[in-house]
Amino acid sequence: MKRAKFDDLPLIPRIVAESVCSRPYTGQEWGPQLRDSRMVEQVEARRRQMTPEQVEEFASLSEARCRKAWESGAAWFRKCVRAEGDAGRDQLYAWITHWLAAYLATRGSALAVPAVPAT
Repeated sequence: MKRAKFDDLPLIPRIVAESVCSRPYTGQEWGPQLRDSRMVEQVEARRRQMTPEQVEEFASLSEARCRKAWESGAAWFRKCVRAEGDAGRDQLYAWITHWLAAYLATRGSALAVPAVPAT
């Protein structure tokens, strides 16, 4: 069976990234024991200050990262795409929310979103 093209996938990382940028950051991608309330407050403060250009940059970086993950066959992204119901979408939201925290921690540096996360 031929694998679908990235642009034909049911998940659209750019839209997820834009949505993540518009929602309050709660640190929900971390477990309660790992969540640091001070870090959550700092990330949320930076998220509120994002410019439209930064949102666009982050969405582009997220989409590029997901595209590269799909093309390289990264297990974490295949799992998101193949999940039943809303599980894959929810997993992608968690990944991209985590990336947003890293992006904001480095003040928007492109280095904050490496090409492919570890599987």
